[in-house]
Amino acid sequence: MDHRGISSALYQLSYTPIACEHPYTTAFSTKSEILLYSTDMNEFTAKKLGEVLAFTRVGNDTIEKGRSALIQVLGEEKVSDIEDKNRIHGEECLRISTDAGMVDITITKAEKTEEKLKKMRDLYVGDEWDNPTELLEWSGFFEGAAVVHFALVKGTGEALDNSALMMLAEEGIATHYEMIELAESELQSVGQNKAGTE
Repeated sequence: MDHRGISSALYQLSYTPIACEHPYTTAFSTKSEILLYSTDMNEFTAKKLGEVLAFTRVGNDTIEKGRSALIQVLGEEKVSDIEDKNRIHGEECLRISTDAGMVDITITKAEKTEEKLKKMRDLYVGDEWDNPTELLEWSGFFEGAAVVHFALVKGTGEALDNSALMMLAEEGIATHYEMIELAESELQSVGQNKAGTE
């Protein structure tokens, strides 16, 4: 399944009615398989989900603060798409950790990681929230770090044979690699334009 298929599956999961037998019944084959996943998750995995959750939150907080600058270079549709993916990924982190009975660990770790990420971001960006180049330069750090954190989640999913974790991680990795490529392309153009005008 490529990243578009994974994204579609996660999108459908994000709107699964609460009243259904289990939130993953539409995506996975058997309920017993799902329960096995839930009981197998350990504290390490719950904390890694918390770190990934922090990236989704800080990603959308950054969009909120730098929306006009980001729309200048990425367009409104792309910015909204990034927000939607961050929201869906965050909801999946909470859903998986809740099913495993470890949501408190995930949320506590998310809050600590979110605080650290915001401090790093705010130090880097400073007062240049209206400068798209500065925001894209920051995104190189942020998106790369998001990829490696999702890779940890993917590894835990592989070790546990947990399809929910692997699906979340694969979609997260694809999304953040796409953002790195977008930033790289835009910044290359900026470099070409600036070198030609100075």
